[in-house]
Amino acid sequence: MKKEYGFSDHSIKRKKPIYQIVSDFDGKIVEEFPAGSQEDWGGGFDKYQGEYVLIVKVNNFGNTLNQEIFIDKINKKVIKDLQKDKVKLCFYSEEGGAHDSVLNKGLYKLLTQQLSNSKINELNVFYTDSNLIIEEEFKKYYSKSKIRVFSHYWQCWRYLDSQNKILSVDNFLNTKNKNRKNYFLSYNRSPHIHRCASMLYLYENKLHEKGIVSFPSETQGVQGNQFSIQSGVDEFFGEDDYKKNIVDDLKIRLPLIADVNDIFTSDNIWDSVVIESSFFSTYFSFVVGTMFDEFEEKNPYTIFMSEKIYKALTSFHPTIYMGNMGSLEKLRTMGFKTFHPFINEEYDKEPNRVKRLEMIIKEINKLCEMSLSELHDLYWSMSDILIHNHNVYYQTVIPLCENKMEHITYEIMK
Repeated sequence: MKKEYGFSDHSIKRKKPIYQIVSDFDGKIVEEFPAGSQEDWGGGFDKYQGEYVLIVKVNNFGNTLNQEIFIDKINKKVIKDLQKDKVKLCFYSEEGGAHDSVLNKGLYKLLTQQLSNSKINELNVFYTDSNLIIEEEFKKYYSKSKIRVFSHYWQCWRYLDSQNKILSVDNFLNTKNKNRKNYFLSYNRSPHIHRCASMLYLYENKLHEKGIVSFPSETQGVQGNQFSIQSGVDEFFGEDDYKKNIVDDLKIRLPLIADVNDIFTSDNIWDSVVIESSFFSTYFSFVVGTMFDEFEEKNPYTIFMSEKIYKALTSFHPTIYMGNMGSLEKLRTMGFKTFHPFINEEYDKEPNRVKRLEMIIKEINKLCEMSLSELHDLYWSMSDILIHNHNVYYQTVIPLCENKMEHITYEIMK
């Protein structure tokens, strides 16, 4: 298994050498180095006169720009080489979201101003992150820009890279005659505001009683991630003290533990951990993604899918996905099959996030109103889709991830 993806894999011989800069969440540079061997740099970076690529790996794009890295923050030779058109500059983020990317109107303006002030040609500038629609969104809102933008599939790839266990088709088929005890599985380690809202709805409808569900409490949550459920709910629904009595009752019953007792207090090693017993004792997954935004035509949008969706799809689970509008459509373009007509997936077309959540909860309710034996039969009627999704991830989607990064590298290097 490869340990690095894309530009971070310095074992690959490149057409041009790579100089790498890494910034932390605050935008401060924590690493800066010429990658590869001395041979790649003709005996050393300081004397190197050829062309090369500068990768700026960002944890927060806005904070990195605010640090004004082109002013006395990085090697002066790099700045001079940028000004002489010897360097292709690529901002690289493993995450992705319109609010913290080149799609953000304020950040785009700040970037172009800094490039102009530093006499860096926009034709030599690239940007890539995990927003799966960033290329078409950038063309829509910045059609005259000379900066080139690409999406990459690191989030999809990293699930494979760090998996602790791969469930096989035989593992799956061997469970056919075994009745499962629970309806669904839903992991919620980090309490984003939309997860507070979905947890409220699950609790209000007593759906959590039918599933294996995790959710932190305000006193036993992810280390360093203190939060207020009521504040999250209020922000999502745009109303103070929204359903306060129900929220207060919910708080008493938290945390909810799914299958790992120290999930909220230990380091996050769980992203790619597959608990076989949890998947094979439930019939579907309710995957609550990292982003769940309102769609507005006037603003750039994001489709971002973390490892959570790929974990469910490769573990033979029908999936109801709480993500940004168009996420299921994007999965289908990648080669996956989704679950209409077994599950009404019209929610994927709904721009209003509150309505989208209500449509999702309606589908969960519908499945949970069935008897477990009825759900068992429905589940196995989808077996061809479940096997297809498992196989397509390993056989088609992972090569797609690799090819996508090769294409980005080619465009930058040529």
